[in-house]
Amino acid sequence: MKKIYLLFPFLALVSGGFFLNRSQNQSTRQPMPGGGLEEGRADRRAWEKSMLADPATGEIPAGIHFQEQQFALALGETAKISAERSGVDWSPRGPYNVGGRTRTIVVDQTNPNRILAGGVSGGVWLSEDAGLSWSRRTPLNAHPGCTSIAQDTRPGFTNIWYYISGELVGTSASGGGAFYLGDGMFKSTDGGSTWAAIAATSGGNPQSFTTLWQSGYRVAVHPVSGDVYVSTYSCIFRSANGGTSFTEVLGGISVSPFSYFTDLAITSTGVLYATFSSEGNKKGLWRSTNGTTWTKITPANFPATYDRIVIGINPNDENEVYFLGDTPGAGFSTVYIESEYFTTFLKYKYLSGDGSGAGGEWTDLSQNLPNTGTEFDKFAHQGGYDLTVKIQPGTGNVFIGGTNLWRSTDGFTTPDNTTKIGGYAIGTTLPYFKLYPNHHPDQHDLAFHPTDPNVMFSASDGGLHVTTNCLAPSVEWLSLNRGYQTSQFYTILMEQKTAGDNTLIGGLQDNGNFFTNNADASKPWVQTVNGDGAFGFIPEGKPFYILSIQQGRLVKCKIDQSGEVTDYQRFDPIGRTKSDYLFINPLAADPTNQNVLYLPAGNQFYRQNDLAAIPFKNEWDSISTGWTKFQDTLTAGQGDFSAIGVSKKNPSSTVYLGTSRNRIFKIENANSATPSWKSINSPLADSIPNTAVRPYVSCIAVDPDNGEDLTVVFSNYGIYSLWRSQDGGQTWIKVAGNLESSVAGTGSGPSLRWLDILPAPDGSRRYFCGTSVGLYSAPFLKLHASGQPGTIWIPEGAAAIGSVPVFHVQSRPSDGLVVVATHGHGMFSGIFNQPIASHEPFANAPEVRVSPNPAANFTEFFVPEKNEGTLRLRILDASGRFLKSEKWEGDRQKIDLAGLPGGILIYELEGKGWRKSGRIFKN
Repeated sequence: MKKIYLLFPFLALVSGGFFLNRSQNQSTRQPMPGGGLEEGRADRRAWEKSMLADPATGEIPAGIHFQEQQFALALGETAKISAERSGVDWSPRGPYNVGGRTRTIVVDQTNPNRILAGGVSGGVWLSEDAGLSWSRRTPLNAHPGCTSIAQDTRPGFTNIWYYISGELVGTSASGGGAFYLGDGMFKSTDGGSTWAAIAATSGGNPQSFTTLWQSGYRVAVHPVSGDVYVSTYSCIFRSANGGTSFTEVLGGISVSPFSYFTDLAITSTGVLYATFSSEGNKKGLWRSTNGTTWTKITPANFPATYDRIVIGINPNDENEVYFLGDTPGAGFSTVYIESEYFTTFLKYKYLSGDGSGAGGEWTDLSQNLPNTGTEFDKFAHQGGYDLTVKIQPGTGNVFIGGTNLWRSTDGFTTPDNTTKIGGYAIGTTLPYFKLYPNHHPDQHDLAFHPTDPNVMFSASDGGLHVTTNCLAPSVEWLSLNRGYQTSQFYTILMEQKTAGDNTLIGGLQDNGNFFTNNADASKPWVQTVNGDGAFGFIPEGKPFYILSIQQGRLVKCKIDQSGEVTDYQRFDPIGRTKSDYLFINPLAADPTNQNVLYLPAGNQFYRQNDLAAIPFKNEWDSISTGWTKFQDTLTAGQGDFSAIGVSKKNPSSTVYLGTSRNRIFKIENANSATPSWKSINSPLADSIPNTAVRPYVSCIAVDPDNGEDLTVVFSNYGIYSLWRSQDGGQTWIKVAGNLESSVAGTGSGPSLRWLDILPAPDGSRRYFCGTSVGLYSAPFLKLHASGQPGTIWIPEGAAAIGSVPVFHVQSRPSDGLVVVATHGHGMFSGIFNQPIASHEPFANAPEVRVSPNPAANFTEFFVPEKNEGTLRLRILDASGRFLKSEKWEGDRQKIDLAGLPGGILIYELEGKGWRKSGRIFKN
């Protein structure tokens, strides 16, 4: 079957579109950009800021990621001695073949089979087989950020490696507008297999940006002396003792004003070059022959304003150095997705003396940057977000990266010998844009094979790729994302009823919706609908799939067992535009009728009445058929609908809606012709300062057996995050417990993103909370108040999931499957067996009631029928260790639990001709 790339026509230019992969050739699948364009990046930043910012200030707290990581570490230490832990093993689910945003890639100069790569939310990864497989080398409980890696290339020292953490722009894990502050530098003495923090660079105040070591742009090792140089916010540091101590050699914390951006490069003989952005005291371009004395070499006609400038040294003539930078308002200009970008591209030639003035020759290459074809064919760097320049050893060919990857065989001295070799497809246009075959937009780094420079490695927003011939007329790429599990998920979809079903679809940042039906994590996933993957629905039996991408685009499709989309139809309601939806927009199916779908759309709310009746026309037009728009809408100041929860029973079809500005609504009989809509009081008072940011409702979890029992998650920092109501929203209690620093909700507690409730056959519950620092679970929710510690949340999957952000959790009661979507480390699953014990051979076991459950010092067993003769009870802990036994006659017996450990207890009750088991949760 022919490969078809289809994107629906945009009502306005947006950051991505639908893509349906209909090829049968798995090996040639190509990811496509969804959120990689600047407009999408801005929309995402705005959404993330409203979701995370402290309402008291309107900003995401500076350094909060570092602070919450320390909070999570302390919580994990407490959990090691807790009896509440579940003991469930968590397994990676992939995607095996889909990588996430990667900032740096380095090939071991002594063993090209060893490759190290890193990203700001995925950590440092090592391959020892030329990219055929990868292992994460950053500890799961350590800071996951990496912006630059360097090897000590001196003979006898090549086992020594360094990396720097901390990113001041670009990351989505911390939210738009937030510093993703690092934890200094790290060093390895075993070739990058294990890493240790460098003490001299750690210890910044976790609550704010107080040390330059919380940022990092580049680390480089002097090839002669082994001195370590690092470029950070407004400073170049040097260590002459392997990182034991560092000295400021250019710029620094005492030299104000400060430069936001810096960069650094070193020649093979030890000549250093550095760049500082124009707002700082040390702004400009610099050169040094000893690392301590620096000469400013900025050309006289250089633009007055410049931000990020990267450096490329020509290894064939190290007197030639290329500078490629973002120079707003001056230089080469292109328009890309309604945004204008300015770039300056210069070649410097050292001639004599200190290299300044007549000692250096400058050639402006800016006007030879790509500027023909479609807007996807022109050079653009999205404000310096994606920017790199490298020169090929042996040839002098110059490679530059922005959104695309380019090769020039004459060093960009003319525009005539330039070829696009990666990023977007040549000549692609809106609305049906494509990718360069087997590559990805947004370039961050390049590396050449040390003995065969025609082999080139690429690091981008799509992970890692390699070509064996970067000089080919049409460069062919091979993905290296084999087990490089750094993908950034927003959502999970799975069928909710069929036990053992392995079908999963995950919504990925920049990479759309990927499909698998195999529990083997080493099997590749398949892309279906592209964009920024968002929420959806898989009905029982999978007669169709409902998928979505950013800003509310919906598609109904059929997907075969190989992951191929065979039929499709876009069906979001006609008349709504992208600005009417959140970037990742919520939706929910009615659990009692899988043909009914509820869709928040900004300040309006819709119901699709008959999903099954929507025909597959293979069209990309919004529709009006089947949609009912509710009359009630949000008024000014109430925000947009940001979360939805639907009850399954007692009563069914009650819809709860939360907004981005601290509002909660309840719709009774939402699937009927006469729904009842009312506002219910938010548990957070409106006394919180009325800034541009208000408390953001990120999730509403409704108990599957009680439609009046709901738990609301607020994702902002600086407020109390988790509230429960058992009377339909009339009254609320705090239940975040030890996930908060205080009962007030202030302090270093993490951002809570999602809550999922897994019911057990015995009526008990397991609650799963996705946070900015990993996954937590608890067997029950308890009041958190003065003198009452509240819910005891225990970290899940410390050795697998770690402390990466968890955006979404889904569970299935029929088999106890729980699936977790992380933002930076892929997807994981665990099985919470239902029921725990295996001693139930009799189908005629009677009803057994255990109350209270949860219990403190006692509980009572009641067997209403089939209780003739003696009843025998055994109680075990969660590991199966025997604790106590009792026997009695009659239908009731009070059991003393005093002295038994807290947490999950297993009971086994046996009567005449039957056995039954279940759980007791002991406080």
